Amino acid sequence: MKVLDQIAEHAEHRGSEIALVGTHYQLSYQELQERIELLSRQLLKSDCKRLGIALDNEPDWLVFQLAAFKAGICVVPIPPFFTASQCRHLFERSGVDTIVGRLNQKDIDDLHFSPLSEVHPHAYQRHVDKQPEIPTDCILITFTSGTTGHPKGVCLNADLIDQRCEALLSQIDHSEIKVHASLLPLSVLLENLAGSLLVLMAGKTCVMKSMAELGFTGVNQVDPMRLLAFLQNAQPESLILVPELLQLILQFIRTGAYEHQLKFAAVGGARLSENIMQLAQAFEVPVYQGYGLSECGSVVSLNTTTHNRIGSAGRPLPGSSLHIAQDGEVFVEGPCMLGYLGEAIALSEMVATGDLGFIDQDGFLYIQGRKKNLIINSFGRNLSPEWIEAELNSSPLISQSCLYGDAKPYNVALVTPSPEHTLDDINLWLADLNSLLPGYAQIRLCIATREPFSIQNNQLTANGRLKRDVIYGDYNDELERCYEHFECRFLPTAAGANVQSAL
Repeated sequence: MKVLDQIAEHAEHRGSEIALVGTHYQLSYQELQERIELLSRQLLKSDCKRLGIALDNEPDWLVFQLAAFKAGICVVPIPPFFTASQCRHLFERSGVDTIVGRLNQKDIDDLHFSPLSEVHPHAYQRHVDKQPEIPTDCILITFTSGTTGHPKGVCLNADLIDQRCEALLSQIDHSEIKVHASLLPLSVLLENLAGSLLVLMAGKTCVMKSMAELGFTGVNQVDPMRLLAFLQNAQPESLILVPELLQLILQFIRTGAYEHQLKFAAVGGARLSENIMQLAQAFEVPVYQGYGLSECGSVVSLNTTTHNRIGSAGRPLPGSSLHIAQDGEVFVEGPCMLGYLGEAIALSEMVATGDLGFIDQDGFLYIQGRKKNLIINSFGRNLSPEWIEAELNSSPLISQSCLYGDAKPYNVALVTPSPEHTLDDINLWLADLNSLLPGYAQIRLCIATREPFSIQNNQLTANGRLKRDVIYGDYNDELERCYEHFECRFLPTAAGANVQSAL
């Protein structure tokens, strides 16, 4: 595996250089190589077949993954934001027999795990009578929940991981990048592959601190001061961001609290407003939007320092090509997964993404929304909700939004006001936004959410996408009331929130 070969080469030629920096310790490339070799032997000796990793962001997370790769053991990252039922589903589907990470006593008892202290203080093992079948050369099963509560396991092999890393390495100039910081959980494929593994292939330093030290105090909850303190101390030159984190960092920069040293900040995971990208450009923050999916090994297309077009998701990486179907769906041709865990399906090298988009004359991809999320109003006009949500979320008044309006005469938005702002503030600003939108895309009413959308309340997927059906169901009464009495300027919701006309 080329990632392992590159680490071994770095250890041989510049072994004293720092590879990984954690909260309590750091590892040079020589120390990393030694740990990989020792742990791979220990895992083989323990008869581990499938390794689940449930550690916090720390160097040991990567050491275990790389050691398992070297030993030919399949790795199953366990996302910290999965619910207990989702974790049980993951265990059942993947046949994990060994886990490293903190488990509660109930899981240890119910799943019949025993301590494996000779491998790690928080390692456990159990006997699995019959493990589910996986493709022969599968070395990584990454679980993505998609739009349902049951995660799907995506089976990846070493060739795909190597190809994606090499393709990214060929497009990103690492000559001026010395330090990368992991802000997303390592169980997220984007951070795992395009962040840490890519950094190690390039021979640079990856800083990974506990999620609490980064300021993540809960699911989708960030303590801005902790995050700011980390960034000021670490001074990373590269980051992988989701839109919400990018907006927070831009706020730090705008207020003068953070003087960044960034050379490359990749952003993905959700549609990003052009206003935010233009703001980043105005502050001279090198932000580059990309696009990808787990089924294709994460990143598929990316803007770079030499080819960058605001509003686009960049050009396809070497080895991949993009095609647009007649209905606007984006298809990816090139290296892809071995299949979904437990599903005997014939795979081609053409993957249907479920996303709508187009490619301009210069080969840049533009994502317009999800195919199944398409809103068709009662006048027959088509609208991608992600477009309007990106515009709403670009306002400092709004933390989250979800558009509603399929088969309806006009659109309604569920919004979570940002701290120190109210629905009244949003409605005053909304008239300005509507003036920039075509009539069919304008928002007639806004409803304040009872609480933020989150994984915990089942309104977000594991990768932060809206579970629209769940949200619509949770707010069905309030939403339908907007259409029954749309001529009113004020209505009480079932939860006591205000519904006000945006016009």
